[in-house]
Amino acid sequence: FSQESIKSPNEFEIEFISNEIKYRYGLALEEENILEEWLYYTQSRETLLFHREKDKIVEKNDNSFKEINIVLEKNILTRTKESVPLVTVLSALDGEHSTNVTDWFSNLEYMYFTAQETEFNENLRETLIYWKSNKYFQEWARPLFNAVGIHDIKFNHVEIKKQNIINFFDHQLENFDMQSKKIISQVDDLNTAELVNKNTRNIMDSLLEIIDKTIDDDVTRTSIDLDSLTIVKKFGDLTFDLPFNLESSGVKKVLYLINKLYNASFNNAILVIDEFDTHFHTLLSEYIFEYFHKTSKSLGQIIVTTHDTNLIDTNSFRRDQIWFINKNLEGISQLYSLVQYKELAIDIADRNYSREYLRGNFDAIPLFDNIEQIVKLMED
Repeated sequence: FSQESIKSPNEFEIEFISNEIKYRYGLALEEENILEEWLYYTQSRETLLFHREKDKIVEKNDNSFKEINIVLEKNILTRTKESVPLVTVLSALDGEHSTNVTDWFSNLEYMYFTAQETEFNENLRETLIYWKSNKYFQEWARPLFNAVGIHDIKFNHVEIKKQNIINFFDHQLENFDMQSKKIISQVDDLNTAELVNKNTRNIMDSLLEIIDKTIDDDVTRTSIDLDSLTIVKKFGDLTFDLPFNLESSGVKKVLYLINKLYNASFNNAILVIDEFDTHFHTLLSEYIFEYFHKTSKSLGQIIVTTHDTNLIDTNSFRRDQIWFINKNLEGISQLYSLVQYKELAIDIADRNYSREYLRGNFDAIPLFDNIEQIVKLMED
């Protein structure tokens, strides 16, 4: 809300690792247009790859960033929309570093637990497909399922193969031909009717040809009836089947989330989750993070927002993994790490920083008018 910078460009910069290379990539934007764009990478030291100002390359590394030459030779940048990043253009041309950058952004996945039910259902279907067909996922997911009382999952699972689709279309074409002949025999304008029939038939034939050429011969789609979904509970030697709809919100959330966690653990995906702790007990949240840390086999990462102060615990996280967002009286949000409070950390015997946070020692607390009274109540 600063009046001094309201007309200044917005700058965004991020450091990340992609394909085992560390990059620093940034943009300066004015509304949707790119005023500046830059990319650095680090081997033994950080090195500039390119710096762009509007449609001009003002600096480039001829040795390490040769992929930019095709853009300069063919003057592509001057014909590129002002809102399109250069790395996107170069990635489309198979540039090595640019592809690493765009791949990293493509691996970002977002989950909002205030989203529409249809989005949750798609995540649920993906979890069920993994559970049915991927034994590695089953082995990995079972401890998390057991943590929320799930012994097994039952559901109607129908595999539709390519040949089934082709047979279906063939059958529909036969019916179409039969119906067309009846219609043509009943109309006055035979030429128009035959032309419509011919064009429609050509469209359907083309669609069948596309299916035949582009779809693999193995399973092409998995149909799952969510209404038939059953959660199996086990107590001793007894098992009980319960409809999914009767499960708690926390159990449902685990099923929505678990395939995304698996993808981050093994496929370098970066999962960003808003309001992670919604419907989760603190101990369950801690267990999920600890399990991810223990089993992750890739450069995947989870980044979450949470209001559960009990998670400010260095038994579960390093101090550099715990970050705060402080909004000051001017409405400016600042992001900073617990690492900044080294001296305070020495004086804390308990590795859970929740109480110190609630006392306001790290800021990043709601702007109550009576914060002193709230702290006094805590102390009493």
